[in-house]
Amino acid sequence: MNSPHSSCGQAKNKPLLHRFNKSWIRAGAMILLTLSVSSCGRGDLTTLNLMPAPAAFTETGLQIKESTKEKILHENSILYATDREPADKNSKQSYYKNSRGNVLRLGEAEVGLQDTLLTLNDLYDVSLLKDRSEKYPIGVDSVDEFGVLKESVTPLHTRPKSFDVDADIAGRTFANKVNNKLHRSDHKDIYLYVHGYKVTFENPILIAAELWHFTGYEGVFVAYSWPATPKALAYIGDSETASYSAHNFRIFLNYLASSTDARRIHIISYSAGTRMVVDALGDMALQTQHLSASQRKSQLKLGNVVLMASDVDRGIFAGKIADGADQIVDHLIVYQNSRDKALSIPEMLNGRRRLGQALPDDNISDEVHRYIRNSKSLQFVDVSKAAFSTKANGHGYLRASPWVSSDILIATSTNMSPAERGLVRSDDDTTWSFPSDYISRLKGALLKINPDLEDTSE
Repeated sequence: MNSPHSSCGQAKNKPLLHRFNKSWIRAGAMILLTLSVSSCGRGDLTTLNLMPAPAAFTETGLQIKESTKEKILHENSILYATDREPADKNSKQSYYKNSRGNVLRLGEAEVGLQDTLLTLNDLYDVSLLKDRSEKYPIGVDSVDEFGVLKESVTPLHTRPKSFDVDADIAGRTFANKVNNKLHRSDHKDIYLYVHGYKVTFENPILIAAELWHFTGYEGVFVAYSWPATPKALAYIGDSETASYSAHNFRIFLNYLASSTDARRIHIISYSAGTRMVVDALGDMALQTQHLSASQRKSQLKLGNVVLMASDVDRGIFAGKIADGADQIVDHLIVYQNSRDKALSIPEMLNGRRRLGQALPDDNISDEVHRYIRNSKSLQFVDVSKAAFSTKANGHGYLRASPWVSSDILIATSTNMSPAERGLVRSDDDTTWSFPSDYISRLKGALLKINPDLEDTSE
């Protein structure tokens, strides 16, 4: 071994020391990531405090139909799909573990208010308050699993014990539940919510319940709970698991398209969960490339897909677009934030910019700008100027910014363009943003959808 005092040793020690210092920098970054990227924050990870109402309800002055209130008592359950492993008597978790379960399980969860004397009927009035002085936690009260989706069972995985002779029962039960809810709704669409990293099984169910509440219980909201791990330094493992779950997510999308009466299937995905969605879209694009555009739309039924605070390598996303991922959906909407502090850490760890970062685009070629401008499906929305977009480290703006939540709900429930929704173009015509007069523009957009919202009593 060379002496550390020899010239040869000094030459070797310098890069070793450099790598040692970099490893400590990355370790520190992982600790910061653990503190900054969390969908639930501190405390009980199985409950959420009710999110602020979207600005469409609290700032436009428009009237909300009382018929929505009547639906609350009948719609307090959320359908779910998960490839987590079921909990057992030795588990710390109540329903599903934070580990991979391989196959896809379908079920329904009952959601209710926690630690409060309010009823679900009271929730209607409370949820629409602009400034709430109290916190209103919601949680999962019970879970009813229907069983394993047959299509997710492969010879490469251990056959689940619950997968009995009647292998179709879970798929039939779930489809019937979806169709019954669609039958009661004016909108015949399915909305999927896909969560980010470091959360429990309950998190996507609760967020899906919030979003469904603010859409007036139209269509059907479904939570997809992939096996994220709510532990310190879980980022690397969760990132791989998100890609692992893309297989089951693709199977689930195909099942919904072929087995339910849904007109379109919309996806709202967040943070690390966007990896799973992007991977699935890329695979589906390649699998259906032999079909015509109309055949693809008819078979897959994919509507508006939202990638929010996306922790996807920009180069990987470009590859999926090159494979046709944007050609199999109605719209692929990418929400970005230049003040997303959480994504700056994955950028440092991976050495690559993340899709959810709205950064200076000096390095984007004219060809890319031209492709985005000419695309009928791609939309890039910069939320940096939206109210409260810096809360939750600029990463959790779906639940923190009433402006952003309004736009996302309108974007997924209608085919309105960004301009029709009240957004304005950037100077290079590739990105949309929130103007200072967004609320008045939003009001005009909502009245265009439903003129009856205007209060004409005065």
